[in-house]
Amino acid sequence: MTKLDVSSYLLDISPDSRCGEDLEYDPIFQEMVRLAEGTPERQVGDSIKPAEEPEWKEVLKRSQQLLERTRDIQASIYLARAAVHIHGLEGVRQGLALIHGLLNRFWECVYPLQDPEDKYPVLRMNLLATLNDFDSYINPIRNIPLTASRVFQITLRDIEIATGKSRAPSNSEEPLNEAQIQAALLDSPVEELHLALDQVSAALNEVREIVKLTTDRVGSLNAPDLSRLDGLLAELKDVLESHLRSRVDDPETSPVVLETKNSEGLAEKIEGDKPVTGENMSASINDRGDVARAIDRICDYFDTHEPSSPVPLLLRRAQRLLTKDFIEILQDLAPDGVGQAENVCGSDKDDQN
Repeated sequence: MTKLDVSSYLLDISPDSRCGEDLEYDPIFQEMVRLAEGTPERQVGDSIKPAEEPEWKEVLKRSQQLLERTRDIQASIYLARAAVHIHGLEGVRQGLALIHGLLNRFWECVYPLQDPEDKYPVLRMNLLATLNDFDSYINPIRNIPLTASRVFQITLRDIEIATGKSRAPSNSEEPLNEAQIQAALLDSPVEELHLALDQVSAALNEVREIVKLTTDRVGSLNAPDLSRLDGLLAELKDVLESHLRSRVDDPETSPVVLETKNSEGLAEKIEGDKPVTGENMSASINDRGDVARAIDRICDYFDTHEPSSPVPLLLRRAQRLLTKDFIEILQDLAPDGVGQAENVCGSDKDDQN
């Protein structure tokens, strides 16, 4: 996945036109808006076709194309929305940093332009207020995976349901309980959780800077209400800080037994842990089960940080071979060599005769 970088969109378009041109009626702008709507539920003949999510990668692409030519709040908000779905917490941080940066650097010329006779830029404030909208921005953030656990992918929404702050939809799967959530957090590398905390803290700071800047410009009564977004990020920050603090306070955290599937699809118990470091991970390789779990962790790393790498494919194949004997491994890797090996070593049939 290409890393998101919004810094170039905070530079002047040109010396003569800092914010470029107004592209509200540009075909790419219109297509961006259309793509972000997704496809609603519809009836086709006697059947009902379910609603389809927007193609967020295409929305992101269109917003970036526009921001190469203009400095526009609406385009930046569409980028921020798409970035949540594609880049997770890093996308939240970068999207909000872009919006804050545009307001801070280009207030006089950023689109939509302010009516010079009206001190209240209503169009800008209405656009910024959409960051407080539950369906389009808040709920997608609630559903961002917070952990790199091998067993459960947990979200803030899962935590809210487990602690009774939210209700699970009646037609949803059995929600995770608090013990499962705690187990998943303990199973997640401390470094990953610290990175998540850094991103959430930075995003929260950007929200507060947006509110401060707009309050200074248009007054507190006219500034956008971003209290829901602020509260969400503050809650997320508290969850991560609380868990990380508990790990520091109790480094000898009692093992938590998790149930997962091994490479053969069989249920097995995995002990989750004290904070995992390279040192104690390497020291724990005592049997084939430890080897399989180590491979799982390595594959998790590549899935998170280098999803295009072919290395996990090879590692998973090696993992499948852990329980096989020499001939079975040869059959998997080089079937044509099995006959030669049997000629040299003898076969089970020869032993029986």
